[in-house]
Parts: sequence; C-alpha cells; structure tokens
Amino acid sequence: MSSEEESMKVLDEMFWKRFIRKHWVITIICGAAVVGAIIGGILVLLLYIPASEVGGYGAWTFDEFSMGTAIVWVLLLILWEFLLVVLPTVAFFGILIGGYWFKILSEDDKEELKKRDKESKEEKKKWERLRGKKYEGGGGGFSFLLFIGVCIYVFIDGNWLTPFGSLSFSYFIYGYLTVFVWVSIIFGIPLVILIILWISGKFGEKV
Repeated sequence: MSSEEESMKVLDEMFWKRFIRKHWVITIICGAAVVGAIIGGILVLLLYIPASEVGGYGAWTFDEFSMGTAIVWVLLLILWEFLLVVLPTVAFFGILIGGYWFKILSEDDKEELKKRDKESKEEKKKWERLRGKKYEGGGGGFSFLLFIGVCIYVFIDGNWLTPFGSLSFSYFIYGYLTVFVWVSIIFGIPLVILIILWISGKFGEKV
C-alpha cells in the first residue's frame, strides 16, 4: 500500500469516527433496527414451523419431503418473512434515513457522503478490473463455525448416531437457531465493545 493510499485510509477512518460520534443517535437506532429485524425473522420462522401444514407442523422428517413440498415450504416461509419482516424493515429505514437526510443532515455531510460513495464505487471498479472478477465476501468461515456448533449441539443432545429419518426437520432448525444465538452472543458482545472502543479511541483529538 502506497503512502497516498495509507493517508486516504486514515482520513477515511477519521471521517467515519467523527460522523458516527456526531450522529450517534441514528447510529444506535439503525443498529437496534437491524437487531430487531434479525430477531423478527427468527420469530417468524419459529411461528411458521408449527403452523405450516406442509411439513406436518414441524413433525416431518427429511425423508417425508418431496421436491415439491420442500419448495412450497421454503416459498411460503420466504413470503411470510417478506411480508412481516422485510417490508416493514425497508419502510422503517426508508422513512428514518429519508427524514434524517432531508431534515437533519447538514449540506457539508451530504456532500462528503456523496463524495465518499463515488470514491468507493471507483475503488471497487478498479479492484474488479485488476482481479478480473467481482469481489466475493468471506462468509464461509461463519457458516463453517455454525456447522461445527450444530454438530456439537447434536452430540451433546445425545443424537449423534440417531438416523436422520428418526429426527424431525424442525429439530435441526431449532438446533441451528440455538447455535446461531449463542455464537452471536459470544462473538457479538466483544465485537460491539471493540467498535465502541474504535469510535471513542480519539475523543480527545480534533479530527
């Protein structure tokens, strides 16, 4: 990384620290809304499983599903999640961010955000040209961690050698959700603390 790129990175970090400190209220609201949306999605899933006739109200095993019933089950879940979670969340963020942008955010902050958004898109295109392909996120590590967690959950629950046909599909979903919640708590709390320390690390400096 060149000295110019390093300097731009430092300036960018300083801008976001200053911006988040200045607009800490909406930052907290947005963070709480994201957490609420995740919790809402989990609750819809938990309510959908015992209420869906397709899947035997959560009692079917994997071998009882056909391709058709599996697709119907997933499509209905997506529909309910979209209606009860996605649409309200999008509407909430649209109203919140739109109102904040037009009513509260200063013109200087607007111009700075537009400038950085443009620079970010140009930087992304440059890296795509250099690599010859689009950047792919690295979510595989978290998925693997959840898989290991589910394996441990099944082992502790005494079903390590139980055939899949003897366990309902809802058992694995509940196990996955249990592991997801625990992993989120174990890694989420330190992550939040690190973010807070990162933001507040230079409160005494003029940036």
